[in-house]
Amino acid sequence: MDFYDILREGCRDADSLSSVLGFKKFLVQEKDYTLSDLDAKGANKEADVLVGNDTNRLAKSTRYNAFIVPRNLAVDRFLVSRIKDADAVLCLPLDSITVTYGFVRARNIRMMRNLYSYARSKRVRISIASFAQSKRFMNSREQLLALAKLITRSDQSAKEAIAANALLLKGRASG
Repeated sequence: MDFYDILREGCRDADSLSSVLGFKKFLVQEKDYTLSDLDAKGANKEADVLVGNDTNRLAKSTRYNAFIVPRNLAVDRFLVSRIKDADAVLCLPLDSITVTYGFVRARNIRMMRNLYSYARSKRVRISIASFAQSKRFMNSREQLLALAKLITRSDQSAKEAIAANALLLKGRASG
């Protein structure tokens, strides 16, 4: 199984580290995919990855093969339903765990677990990615697997969720 991680723009020159850290490829913003923050004015609803706090706006912008990254990790049945109907991918951002501390981190883990469990019960495609902002926040494959296992509670599900990041490449090729 090949593993991929999705990184933000600050990791543009990280390609040389992919094999060292145990990944087949890093998918880097603006190089391998486009990202749009739907909370900002003039958001590009045609981007490959759609991020936002407003789950209603995310749900309305959901389309085939898009990666939907909710900053609000509360279970939103309408959003999950729209993701399922559009055959999009729910992408859980591990940066909401890795860059927080204490109670906030514990709350985010619990909320992400609940969202993962609900989406999985509805048979939604799910991926888990670090969305590292810079090399300083990058994880090895084993670290990412450990974090993903914390959410999925299963080795196999964690591996599948990280491997699902490859769908971002396939979505771009077919879209």
